[in-house]
Amino acid sequence: MLVKENIKYISRLSPLQEGIFYHHLLDPSSRAYFTQTSFHIKGKLDVALLGRSFQEIIDRYDVLRALFVQPDMTAPRQIVLKQQEAKVCYEDLRKTTGPDNQDAVIRSLLEKDKEQLFDLGKGNLLRVSLARLAEEEYYLIWSHHHILMDGWCLSVIIEEFLAIYHGLLAGKPVRLPEVAPYQRYIKYLEGIDRQATLQYWSGYLSGYNVQTPVPGAVQDKHGSYQLAELSCTLDKTISDGLMALGRKYKVTLNTVIQSLWGVLLAKYNNTHDVVFGAVVSGRPPEIAGIEQMIGLFINTIPVRIQTDRDTTFAELLRAVQQRAIECMPHHYVQLADVQQQSELGVRLMDHIMIFENYPVAEKIQQHSAAAGMALSVISTGGTEQSSYDFNVTVYPGNTITIKFSYNANAYTNKMVEELRAHMEQLASTLVQDAELPLRNISWIGAAAQQQLEAFSGIHQLPQLPAAMMAPDLFEAQARATPEAV
Repeated sequence: MLVKENIKYISRLSPLQEGIFYHHLLDPSSRAYFTQTSFHIKGKLDVALLGRSFQEIIDRYDVLRALFVQPDMTAPRQIVLKQQEAKVCYEDLRKTTGPDNQDAVIRSLLEKDKEQLFDLGKGNLLRVSLARLAEEEYYLIWSHHHILMDGWCLSVIIEEFLAIYHGLLAGKPVRLPEVAPYQRYIKYLEGIDRQATLQYWSGYLSGYNVQTPVPGAVQDKHGSYQLAELSCTLDKTISDGLMALGRKYKVTLNTVIQSLWGVLLAKYNNTHDVVFGAVVSGRPPEIAGIEQMIGLFINTIPVRIQTDRDTTFAELLRAVQQRAIECMPHHYVQLADVQQQSELGVRLMDHIMIFENYPVAEKIQQHSAAAGMALSVISTGGTEQSSYDFNVTVYPGNTITIKFSYNANAYTNKMVEELRAHMEQLASTLVQDAELPLRNISWIGAAAQQQLEAFSGIHQLPQLPAAMMAPDLFEAQARATPEAV
């Protein structure tokens, strides 16, 4: 129960926090924005000290003690408590877990954790669950509601959590950096020129009036959101090639992947003008301590990619990077307000792209080694369900992994597998020659291309409707040249 004496302060929400809060009000039973990160760990753990370490993290950061309310239909507010007991769940499963059933036990732990949804109005929106699987083997589940913080914060917090744990274990005090309060960011938002920002987005979206969706969505979807995932790791040659494009044309890898996706989306929709959502860091560099600050900073913005038939991929990369730089000062308003600047409103985009680089597993290994601990991460996992039926998440590294997270009641696995193949083919083509005009770039693979050309009328194929996949192309070609079938 909320006690007045335990309230430290009350403040407004950031733009994305407001958006997430309203989504929660619409469907409190949804798993949207439930974030779960897990670690399969080998080594010795002191469970009691792990709990104390987690409590110190909760005590250290105000934002982790927040709950969210909307009093009397006014603007939503976050109430930060002075004190909050850390929520740590521990299970000893050594007697019921063995090599034959360990995977099933882990799946059950993850699902049981997901079923315990967070109530934004009650707080305790971050918890840790630890299961002991064997004498020196554990499964750690770290879950929180996305309204509290973003993925970069999780990396910072786990790094400090491990430092505290190792300090307690060694009996030595740990000196951590001074906390940069999230309120510093909230105050910064109050100085944003909203009118200038909305005018910018109005111009940015001017003339865009037809949605460019991910193709293959079920028209009459039914049932609740059924989260499904499909990943592809680009081979080393393609991964190195994409990173080399970034270096050659002096653009970020994020720009390379966004441009690649924009080209594929344009080809699917038979257009030269596409818009999709992208998640941005939302951390203004001019705020002191912003890199280590804990809270929700990321925001979703529209990315518009325009081309013509003679545009090369190299030219597109430069244009996309330039527009990304121009829009950086305008990342700090709600997506709902940006959508209102478009003719399409809430239909502006139907999916988002996320570029992640949060080396949490590496942090555990590094801190364990530095502290002389024999802890090793066998594997990591993570899930988060957004409010969009389709999401593209990019994980950079020695090789690039792309994960498609989608609502299985809206998209079929077959369709997503086909999209994955198209993206791999397009990436393979582009790394070979980025100076080709986009109209000459292949995206369906040599075998499919040869089959299409075998129909002999391929170059006379009539204008195709938007969002056609490869099977649709075959069918359209068959209708165009029935005598060749």
